[in-house]
Amino acid sequence: MVVIDGVLALIHMQKCAGTSVARAVIQAVGDQALYWGYDSAGEARSAEWYSRGLLWKHSTAFELKAFLPEEVWERTPKVFMSLRNTKDRMLSHYAHLRRYGRANFSFRQFLGGDMPETVEQYITDRDGRLLVDHVLTVQDLGASACELLRKLGIAVDSIPYDNVNEKKSELLSDVEVTPDDMQIIESMCKWELDQFAACR
Repeated sequence: MVVIDGVLALIHMQKCAGTSVARAVIQAVGDQALYWGYDSAGEARSAEWYSRGLLWKHSTAFELKAFLPEEVWERTPKVFMSLRNTKDRMLSHYAHLRRYGRANFSFRQFLGGDMPETVEQYITDRDGRLLVDHVLTVQDLGASACELLRKLGIAVDSIPYDNVNEKKSELLSDVEVTPDDMQIIESMCKWELDQFAACR
C-alpha cells in the first residue's frame, strides 16, 4: 500500500502484481509517499504496523478509510491493484505460502480457510459500496497504469515487472484443481466474477 496525501492511495491485493506499480510510484515521488512493503524499510514498517493492528502492505480500502482522516480520504484518489483471474490468483497465493513453508495443508483446505481474499473484501465497504476510484487489471500494469499515474500527477514512463515467482509451477506440481475446487472459487468470488471480466 502506498499513500500520497491528495495525490494517490494504492490498495494492493495479494498476488495481483501490484508490487511493480508500487515500486515505480515510490521511485518517482521519493519521500512524498508513506508506504508499507516494497523495500526493507517498507517491509519493516508493514510488519510493525500490522503487529499493532494498523495498516500493512495488503490492507483493504475499508481499512484505509477507517485509518485516514476523512478529509485526506476524500481528497485522495484511490486505485486498486489489480484484477486477476480468480483461479490463477488463488493458486499463486497458495504457491506463495508453500514457498515460505506456511502451507502444510492442501489446496482445498486453503480454499476453505480464512486466507483466500476476494476483490469485494478489498474495495467495498460493509454495505457493498465501492470505495475506490480506479481499478487496474494485471493486463493494465504497463502503458495503461503509466497513463493513469501521469493523470494523477506522478511521472512514470515505464513499470518493470518485479517480484515474479519463477518457481510457481514447481511449487504447484502436485496440485490438481478439481471441478469441486472451481465451484468453491466461483462461489467465493461471485461478486468479482459478475463485476469484472478480467477475473474470469
